[in-house]
Amino acid sequence: MIIRLKSTNKTFWLPIYIMNDSSFQSGAYLILLIIEFILYILTAVIICSTVRIFLKIKLFHRNMNIMKTLFLCQWFEAIVAKLMIIPFQIGVFKICDSTQPYVSWWSEEGSDEIIVIEKASTIVNLLIIASFLVWHYAYSMIFGILNLGLERIFATVLLKDYENKPRLYIPVLLICSTHAVTSVFSYLVLTNRTGFYIGTSPCFINSGLSFMMYVIVLKVNKRRRKKLEDPGPGCDYSLAQQFQVKENYRALKLAKNLLIVVLCAMSVPCALLIMLVIGLIPSFKMILIHVMENSIYLNPIIICTVLMFSSTVWRDEYLKLIPGWKRFRTARVFKVRPKPQLTHRASTAPVEPDEGLIYFEQLKKSWQ
Repeated sequence: MIIRLKSTNKTFWLPIYIMNDSSFQSGAYLILLIIEFILYILTAVIICSTVRIFLKIKLFHRNMNIMKTLFLCQWFEAIVAKLMIIPFQIGVFKICDSTQPYVSWWSEEGSDEIIVIEKASTIVNLLIIASFLVWHYAYSMIFGILNLGLERIFATVLLKDYENKPRLYIPVLLICSTHAVTSVFSYLVLTNRTGFYIGTSPCFINSGLSFMMYVIVLKVNKRRRKKLEDPGPGCDYSLAQQFQVKENYRALKLAKNLLIVVLCAMSVPCALLIMLVIGLIPSFKMILIHVMENSIYLNPIIICTVLMFSSTVWRDEYLKLIPGWKRFRTARVFKVRPKPQLTHRASTAPVEPDEGLIYFEQLKKSWQ
């Protein structure tokens, strides 16, 4: 939705489809709003539980855990903005004296759909700030998935000693640079300086770059893992390098489903928005408007679930969130297979520990 301040002739692109609609205060839509609030609370619980699980059960390097934590927790920025926007959508707060509802995603310059406001007020500034937070969250999601891929590139390049050196400057540099870019770009989009197509283009550009980055890094680490499993004359990996190769490969396999879900969560709503604006599909009914808007605010439910189910250990801990799951699991009947009998010689013979496994366990414990 585009608004114009008459006093300064500035326009702002707000990430809102409908505003000042008092029909939201009717019984049916109030029930819908209550359901949305319940889903927001559920999303917050899932995000906090997911972060707690992968910080408790550390399967990967600390740098990746830091970046995943900030990637997920930034959702709270969006939900605060959404709670600030809802009163404007349902007509409790008004930015102008008109009582008619405004329905539009984006409008061309000079269109009658642009809302003209005499001058900025506290209410208007509040709406603009909330809109900036939504744009910033959306673009942070788009650029954030690139950060996870870049972190794995660092792990691949710095194979020699990446696992035993913190290198906190890597996540700090990636996070700060990303927020610098997304903050500037969000401001340009908010002030309607990019236009519609440039504003939506990062979604598809970053999706393509993320996919290409994933394929290249996976191919490199797959070749290294194959070389590790079938060592030849040129294989001289140290134990630390062997550990890092296995971690990179495991992280990339885990990221496969997550990458698909995140890219779909970004690309599908953006594609629907473009088709709606250019008129390829008719205007949505009110219920579908809620579905499209909440594809941004509720996507962590799917993202966190896919992330947790990528690892058996994480999945078992994650399923404990379901009420009664522990009781259901203990009630299941398991078939216990008898242990094979060992000969006296085999049982008394000393077993030498695997030096590689001991080293890997020490590396894991050092990160905890």
